[in-house]
Amino acid sequence: MSRRGPFLDRAQETRAPARRAAAQAGALRRLLPRAVRAPGTRARFAQAGLTRRGLRTLDGLAAVPVLRKGDLPALQEKAPPFAELLAVPLARLSRIYLSPGPILDPEGDAPDYWRFARALTAAGFRKGDLVQNTFAYHLTPAGMMLDLGLRRVGCVVLPAGVGNTEIQADLLRRLPVIGYVGTPAFLLTILEKARERGGAPGRDLRLRVALVSGGILSDSLRKTLRDDFGVTVRQAYATADLGCVA
Repeated sequence: MSRRGPFLDRAQETRAPARRAAAQAGALRRLLPRAVRAPGTRARFAQAGLTRRGLRTLDGLAAVPVLRKGDLPALQEKAPPFAELLAVPLARLSRIYLSPGPILDPEGDAPDYWRFARALTAAGFRKGDLVQNTFAYHLTPAGMMLDLGLRRVGCVVLPAGVGNTEIQADLLRRLPVIGYVGTPAFLLTILEKARERGGAPGRDLRLRVALVSGGILSDSLRKTLRDDFGVTVRQAYATADLGCVA
């Protein structure tokens, strides 16, 4: 199977800059009426002297006051559960997570809500791949963020979660796992453990692609994973509040 061609939606991802900017401006105009349904958002706009008419272009976003992540715990404590920043009824959410802070993070009911599918496709993941997801599924959002993106691509997900090094290493040997998502250090750990337990790269270990985050991917580690285990590794940046950023 070819892992070239990094586009999930070629038409959207290869638009001319002018067309992309026009589409983004249209999306902004549609978003604002929904955003100001949240009392907290309306209050922040009012405090800054902003109106919807003044935010009809992308340049206008520069006037929106920055909401710092470090302020969210106190704001949520003052106005639980989401600091009056939720613009839909709670019943319309799919999940609620608890991230470090502690910060409550809402998840809307939409496929690939956190927008990981494009990053996964660019990293070489393809429909039908079996992917070992080693991000946590418990309380924090990373596990489900990647799970939703993988399902959007059409991958089969092995929801391994964190830890259980020997079990995870054995799964790499027992199953035709093609892809990995998780931290870079844990990828090396389970691959070395699988090899230690008799798994030969390319024969017993069929892992080929990885998308990592949440840790340092040094040049030397990337080279080791490629040269010793035949795994092409790409890196993503995400936050619990925004999902996939880059």
